[in-house]
Amino acid sequence: MATSEEVLVGVSARNQRIYMQGVRDADGSWIGFFERFELNLKL
Repeated sequence: MATSEEVLVGVSARNQRIYMQGVRDADGSWIGFFERFELNLKL
């Protein structure tokens, strides 16, 4: 994830989309992941 783009990991059993994004500090050192959950609704 060198560009730190958000990636859709999948959909959970609770019908939530799971997104992950890599996080780095100001020096470019790896810190970890940011996870985001979104309810999977059809419009």
